[in-house]
Amino acid sequence: MHIETIKIEGLWGKYQINWHLNPDVNILAGINGSGKSTVLNLITGILRGGDFIGIGKVDEWIDEAEIAFNDNKTIQLISAKTPPSLKKSMEQNCTHKFSIGRKDRVTTICLKGFEEKNLKTLLNIIKVIRISTFEQPLNIKDISEIQYLPEKIKTDLDYQIFELQRTYLSYQINLGKRVEQAFLQSDQIDIKAKREEIYGNKELFLKIINQFFEQTGKIIDSDKNNEIVFRQEDKILTPYQLSSGEKQVLIILLSVLIQDNEPYILIMDEPEISLHVEWQEELIKVIRSLNNNVQVILATHSPSLVMNGWLDKITNMEDITTKKPK
Repeated sequence: MHIETIKIEGLWGKYQINWHLNPDVNILAGINGSGKSTVLNLITGILRGGDFIGIGKVDEWIDEAEIAFNDNKTIQLISAKTPPSLKKSMEQNCTHKFSIGRKDRVTTICLKGFEEKNLKTLLNIIKVIRISTFEQPLNIKDISEIQYLPEKIKTDLDYQIFELQRTYLSYQINLGKRVEQAFLQSDQIDIKAKREEIYGNKELFLKIINQFFEQTGKIIDSDKNNEIVFRQEDKILTPYQLSSGEKQVLIILLSVLIQDNEPYILIMDEPEISLHVEWQEELIKVIRSLNNNVQVILATHSPSLVMNGWLDKITNMEDITTKKPK
Protein backbone atom coordinates (compact mmCIF):
# COMPACT_ATOMS: atom_id res chain seq x y z
CA MET A 1 0.00 0.00 0.00
CA HIS A 2 1.49 3.32 -1.07
CA ILE A 3 0.26 6.80 -1.96
CA GLU A 4 -0.42 7.41 -5.65
CA THR A 5 -1.82 10.95 -5.66
CA ILE A 6 -2.25 13.88 -3.31
CA LYS A 7 -4.73 16.66 -4.07
CA ILE A 8 -5.11 19.79 -1.97
CA GLU A 9 -7.76 22.41 -2.64
CA GLY A 10 -7.46 25.98 -1.41
CA LEU A 11 -3.96 25.91 0.06
CA TRP A 12 -3.72 29.24 1.92
CA GLY A 13 -6.98 30.07 0.13
CA LYS A 14 -5.09 30.57 -3.15
CA TYR A 15 -3.69 27.39 -4.63
CA GLN A 16 -4.42 23.82 -5.73
CA ILE A 17 -1.90 20.97 -5.44
CA ASN A 18 -2.05 17.84 -7.62
CA TRP A 19 0.91 15.53 -6.98
CA HIS A 20 1.41 12.07 -8.54
CA LEU A 21 3.85 10.03 -6.47
CA ASN A 22 6.30 7.19 -7.11
CA PRO A 23 5.92 4.03 -5.02
CA ASP A 24 9.54 4.22 -3.83
CA VAL A 25 11.12 7.69 -3.60
CA ASN A 26 9.58 11.17 -3.87
CA ILE A 27 11.59 14.37 -3.52
CA LEU A 28 9.77 17.68 -3.28
CA ALA A 29 11.78 20.74 -4.30
CA GLY A 30 10.97 24.44 -4.49
CA ILE A 31 11.85 27.88 -3.24
CA ASN A 32 11.39 28.91 0.38
CA GLY A 33 7.75 29.69 1.10
CA SER A 34 6.41 27.57 -1.78
CA GLY A 35 4.61 25.21 0.61
CA LYS A 36 6.83 22.11 0.78
CA SER A 37 6.76 21.79 4.58
CA THR A 38 3.05 22.59 4.71
CA VAL A 39 2.28 19.81 2.21
CA LEU A 40 4.34 17.30 4.23
CA ASN A 41 2.63 18.36 7.48
CA LEU A 42 -0.80 18.02 5.86
CA ILE A 43 -0.02 14.52 4.55
CA THR A 44 1.24 13.46 7.98
CA GLY A 45 -1.73 14.99 9.78
CA ILE A 46 -4.29 13.33 7.53
CA LEU A 47 -2.62 9.91 7.77
CA ARG A 48 -2.46 10.26 11.56
CA GLY A 49 -6.17 10.98 11.73
CA GLY A 50 -5.97 14.68 12.52
CA ASP A 51 -2.65 15.17 14.33
CA PHE A 52 -1.64 18.31 12.43
CA ILE A 53 1.66 19.24 14.07
CA GLY A 54 2.82 22.74 13.17
CA ILE A 55 -0.44 23.66 11.45
CA GLY A 56 -3.06 24.12 14.16
CA LYS A 57 -6.53 24.73 12.75
CA VAL A 58 -6.28 22.93 9.44
CA ASP A 59 -9.29 24.72 7.89
CA GLU A 60 -7.30 27.95 8.06
CA TRP A 61 -4.78 26.41 5.68
CA ILE A 62 -6.85 24.43 3.14
CA ASP A 63 -10.41 23.80 1.93
CA GLU A 64 -10.23 20.08 1.10
CA ALA A 65 -7.62 17.40 0.50
CA GLU A 66 -7.53 13.85 -0.87
CA ILE A 67 -4.91 11.12 -0.60
CA ALA A 68 -5.38 8.20 -3.02
CA PHE A 69 -3.61 4.85 -2.64
CA ASN A 70 -2.64 2.18 -5.14
CA ASP A 71 -5.36 -0.23 -3.93
CA ASN A 72 -8.32 2.07 -4.68
CA LYS A 73 -8.52 3.40 -1.14
CA THR A 74 -8.83 7.15 -0.56
CA ILE A 75 -8.77 9.47 2.41
CA GLN A 76 -10.52 12.84 2.12
CA LEU A 77 -10.24 15.77 4.44
CA ILE A 78 -13.39 17.89 4.39
CA SER A 79 -12.81 21.15 6.20
CA ALA A 80 -15.22 23.22 8.27
CA LYS A 81 -15.36 25.74 5.40
CA THR A 82 -17.05 23.24 3.05
CA PRO A 83 -20.72 24.19 2.41
CA PRO A 84 -23.08 21.82 4.33
CA SER A 85 -24.81 20.52 1.19
CA LEU A 86 -21.49 19.68 -0.50
CA LYS A 87 -20.13 18.18 2.73
CA LYS A 88 -23.14 15.88 2.99
CA SER A 89 -22.67 14.74 -0.60
CA MET A 90 -18.94 14.11 -0.05
CA GLU A 91 -19.59 12.06 3.09
CA GLN A 92 -22.15 9.71 1.50
CA ASN A 93 -19.62 7.09 0.42
CA CYS A 94 -17.46 7.17 3.55
CA THR A 95 -16.79 3.72 5.01
CA HIS A 96 -15.31 5.38 8.12
CA LYS A 97 -15.38 8.96 9.42
CA PHE A 98 -13.31 10.83 11.99
CA SER A 99 -14.34 14.25 13.23
CA ILE A 100 -11.76 16.69 14.55
CA GLY A 101 -12.04 20.22 15.88
CA ARG A 102 -14.72 21.99 17.90
CA LYS A 103 -18.44 21.26 17.54
CA ASP A 104 -18.98 24.57 15.78
CA ARG A 105 -15.96 24.05 13.54
CA VAL A 106 -15.82 20.37 12.58
CA THR A 107 -13.34 18.99 10.08
CA THR A 108 -14.04 15.48 8.78
CA ILE A 109 -11.58 12.81 7.70
CA CYS A 110 -13.48 10.48 5.35
CA LEU A 111 -12.18 7.04 4.41
CA LYS A 112 -13.38 5.31 1.24
CA GLY A 113 -12.68 1.69 0.30
CA PHE A 114 -11.45 0.68 3.76
CA GLU A 115 -13.13 -2.58 4.77
CA GLU A 116 -11.69 -2.80 8.28
CA LYS A 117 -14.38 -3.00 10.96
CA ASN A 118 -14.39 -0.90 14.14
CA LEU A 119 -11.54 1.19 12.80
CA LYS A 120 -10.63 3.74 15.47
CA THR A 121 -7.35 5.02 14.10
CA LEU A 122 -5.68 5.06 10.70
CA LEU A 123 -2.42 4.03 12.32
CA ASN A 124 -3.81 0.50 12.56
CA ILE A 125 -3.56 0.07 8.80
CA ILE A 126 -1.31 2.88 7.50
CA LYS A 127 2.09 3.17 9.10
CA VAL A 128 3.51 6.67 8.69
CA ILE A 129 6.76 7.86 10.25
CA ARG A 130 7.42 11.62 10.30
CA ILE A 131 11.00 12.36 11.28
CA SER A 132 12.04 15.80 12.46
CA THR A 133 15.74 16.47 11.90
CA PHE A 134 15.92 19.93 13.44
CA GLU A 135 17.97 20.22 16.65
CA GLN A 136 15.93 22.41 18.99
CA PRO A 137 15.28 22.60 22.73
CA LEU A 138 12.79 20.07 24.01
CA ASN A 139 9.31 21.47 24.52
CA ILE A 140 7.06 19.06 26.41
CA LYS A 141 4.06 20.61 28.10
CA ASP A 142 2.90 17.43 29.83
CA ILE A 143 4.51 17.58 33.30
CA SER A 144 3.96 13.87 33.89
CA GLU A 145 6.00 13.12 30.79
CA ILE A 146 8.83 15.42 31.87
CA GLN A 147 9.13 13.63 35.20
CA TYR A 148 10.21 10.29 33.76
CA LEU A 149 12.73 11.71 31.27
CA PRO A 150 16.40 11.47 32.19
CA GLU A 151 18.14 14.79 32.69
CA LYS A 152 20.37 14.15 29.66
CA ILE A 153 17.36 14.56 27.32
CA LYS A 154 17.79 18.20 26.32
CA THR A 155 16.61 18.48 22.71
CA ASP A 156 13.99 17.13 20.34
CA LEU A 157 16.60 14.88 18.73
CA ASP A 158 17.51 13.50 22.18
CA TYR A 159 13.87 12.71 22.85
CA GLN A 160 13.53 10.89 19.52
CA ILE A 161 16.61 8.80 20.35
CA PHE A 162 15.23 8.05 23.82
CA GLU A 163 11.97 6.75 22.33
CA LEU A 164 13.78 4.80 19.60
CA GLN A 165 16.05 3.08 22.13
CA ARG A 166 13.00 1.51 23.77
CA THR A 167 11.56 0.38 20.43
CA TYR A 168 14.99 -0.97 19.42
CA LEU A 169 14.98 -3.21 22.51
CA SER A 170 11.61 -4.67 21.47
CA TYR A 171 12.91 -5.16 17.92
CA GLN A 172 15.91 -7.13 19.21
CA ILE A 173 13.70 -9.30 21.43
CA ASN A 174 11.52 -10.11 18.42
CA LEU A 175 14.58 -11.13 16.40
CA GLY A 176 15.61 -13.52 19.17
CA LYS A 177 12.12 -15.02 19.31
CA ARG A 178 12.18 -15.56 15.56
CA VAL A 179 15.44 -17.50 15.77
CA GLU A 180 14.02 -19.59 18.61
CA GLN A 181 10.82 -20.34 16.69
CA ALA A 182 12.78 -21.33 13.59
CA PHE A 183 14.86 -23.74 15.67
CA LEU A 184 11.80 -25.30 17.32
CA GLN A 185 9.88 -25.74 14.06
CA SER A 186 12.45 -28.00 12.42
CA ASP A 187 15.50 -29.97 13.54
CA GLN A 188 16.71 -30.00 9.93
CA ILE A 189 17.23 -26.26 9.76
CA ASP A 190 20.66 -24.70 9.41
CA ILE A 191 20.33 -22.54 12.50
CA LYS A 192 23.47 -20.52 11.73
CA ALA A 193 22.24 -19.63 8.24
CA LYS A 194 18.75 -18.86 9.58
CA ARG A 195 20.17 -16.64 12.30
CA GLU A 196 22.25 -14.73 9.74
CA GLU A 197 19.13 -14.26 7.63
CA ILE A 198 17.04 -12.98 10.54
CA TYR A 199 19.77 -10.69 11.87
CA GLY A 200 20.89 -9.56 8.41
CA ASN A 201 19.23 -6.16 8.47
CA LYS A 202 20.47 -5.36 11.96
CA GLU A 203 24.03 -6.26 10.93
CA LEU A 204 23.66 -4.07 7.82
CA PHE A 205 22.46 -1.20 10.01
CA LEU A 206 25.51 -1.54 12.30
CA LYS A 207 27.83 -1.67 9.29
CA ILE A 208 26.31 1.47 7.72
CA ILE A 209 26.52 3.44 10.98
CA ASN A 210 30.16 2.46 11.44
CA GLN A 211 30.95 3.50 7.86
CA PHE A 212 29.31 6.90 8.40
CA PHE A 213 31.14 7.46 11.70
CA GLU A 214 34.47 5.99 10.61
CA GLN A 215 36.33 9.29 10.21
CA THR A 216 35.66 10.29 13.82
CA GLY A 217 36.67 6.87 15.14
CA LYS A 218 33.27 6.01 16.64
CA ILE A 219 32.06 2.41 16.63
CA ILE A 220 28.48 1.48 17.49
CA ASP A 221 28.05 -0.97 20.36
CA SER A 222 25.56 -2.05 23.06
CA ASP A 223 25.72 -1.54 26.82
CA LYS A 224 24.68 -4.06 29.50
CA ASN A 225 21.02 -3.05 28.96
CA ASN A 226 21.30 -3.72 25.21
CA GLU A 227 20.93 -0.01 24.45
CA ILE A 228 23.00 1.70 21.77
CA VAL A 229 26.28 3.33 22.81
CA PHE A 230 29.44 4.28 20.90
CA ARG A 231 33.07 3.43 21.57
CA GLN A 232 35.67 6.06 20.69
CA GLU A 233 39.13 4.85 21.65
CA ASP A 234 38.88 4.30 25.42
CA LYS A 235 35.66 6.31 25.86
CA ILE A 236 32.05 5.16 25.90
CA LEU A 237 29.64 7.74 24.46
CA THR A 238 25.86 7.74 24.72
CA PRO A 239 23.89 8.74 21.59
CA TYR A 240 22.99 11.99 23.38
CA GLN A 241 26.67 13.01 23.24
CA LEU A 242 26.80 12.81 19.45
CA SER A 243 26.80 15.85 17.16
CA SER A 244 23.53 17.02 15.61
CA GLY A 245 24.38 15.41 12.26
CA GLU A 246 25.32 12.11 13.89
CA LYS A 247 22.07 12.10 15.88
CA GLN A 248 20.11 12.74 12.68
CA VAL A 249 21.67 9.81 10.83
CA LEU A 250 21.14 7.52 13.81
CA ILE A 251 17.47 8.57 14.15
CA ILE A 252 16.70 8.16 10.45
CA LEU A 253 18.38 4.78 9.99
CA LEU A 254 17.21 3.35 13.32
CA SER A 255 13.64 4.42 12.47
CA VAL A 256 13.92 2.56 9.17
CA LEU A 257 15.49 -0.55 10.74
CA ILE A 258 12.88 -1.12 13.46
CA GLN A 259 10.05 -1.19 10.90
CA ASP A 260 11.48 -4.63 10.14
CA ASN A 261 10.89 -4.59 6.36
CA GLU A 262 7.19 -3.76 6.78
CA PRO A 263 5.63 -1.39 4.19
CA TYR A 264 5.27 2.13 5.53
CA ILE A 265 5.51 5.79 4.55
CA LEU A 266 8.58 7.77 5.67
CA ILE A 267 8.19 11.56 5.63
CA MET A 268 11.16 13.88 6.18
CA ASP A 269 11.54 17.64 5.86
CA GLU A 270 15.05 18.74 4.85
CA PRO A 271 16.87 15.67 6.22
CA GLU A 272 20.13 17.15 4.94
CA ILE A 273 20.24 19.68 7.82
CA SER A 274 23.63 19.29 9.60
CA LEU A 275 24.66 16.36 7.38
CA HIS A 276 28.04 16.21 5.66
CA VAL A 277 27.80 16.25 1.84
CA GLU A 278 29.00 12.64 1.57
CA TRP A 279 26.30 11.53 4.03
CA GLN A 280 23.67 13.40 2.03
CA GLU A 281 24.72 11.58 -1.14
CA GLU A 282 24.32 8.17 0.53
CA LEU A 283 21.20 8.80 2.62
CA ILE A 284 18.39 7.66 0.30
CA LYS A 285 20.37 4.65 -0.91
CA VAL A 286 21.02 3.33 2.61
CA ILE A 287 17.39 3.93 3.64
CA ARG A 288 16.24 1.80 0.73
CA SER A 289 18.88 -0.86 1.44
CA LEU A 290 17.50 -1.28 4.98
CA ASN A 291 13.89 -1.48 3.78
CA ASN A 292 12.90 -1.44 0.12
CA ASN A 293 9.22 -1.53 1.09
CA VAL A 294 9.33 2.03 2.38
CA GLN A 295 7.79 4.88 0.38
CA VAL A 296 10.04 7.89 0.97
CA ILE A 297 8.53 11.38 0.79
CA LEU A 298 10.89 14.24 1.54
CA ALA A 299 11.45 17.93 0.90
CA THR A 300 14.92 19.27 0.31
CA HIS A 301 17.04 22.18 -0.88
CA SER A 302 20.15 20.00 -1.29
CA PRO A 303 21.49 18.97 -4.71
CA SER A 304 23.77 16.45 -2.98
CA LEU A 305 20.82 14.49 -1.64
CA VAL A 306 19.52 13.71 -5.14
CA MET A 307 22.64 13.56 -7.32
CA ASN A 308 23.32 9.89 -6.57
CA GLY A 309 20.69 8.45 -8.91
CA TRP A 310 17.51 10.19 -7.71
CA LEU A 311 17.12 13.08 -10.18
CA ASP A 312 14.11 11.43 -11.83
CA LYS A 313 12.34 11.32 -8.46
CA ILE A 314 12.24 15.12 -8.05
CA THR A 315 8.97 17.05 -8.22
CA ASN A 316 9.06 20.84 -8.24
CA MET A 317 6.33 22.64 -6.29
CA GLU A 318 5.69 24.96 -9.23
CA ASP A 319 4.87 21.96 -11.44
CA ILE A 320 2.11 20.66 -9.13
CA THR A 321 0.71 24.02 -8.02
CA THR A 322 -1.95 26.04 -9.82
CA LYS A 323 -4.06 28.99 -8.75
CA LYS A 324 -7.46 28.23 -7.29
CA PRO A 325 -10.29 29.19 -9.67
CA LYS A 326 -12.26 32.22 -8.51
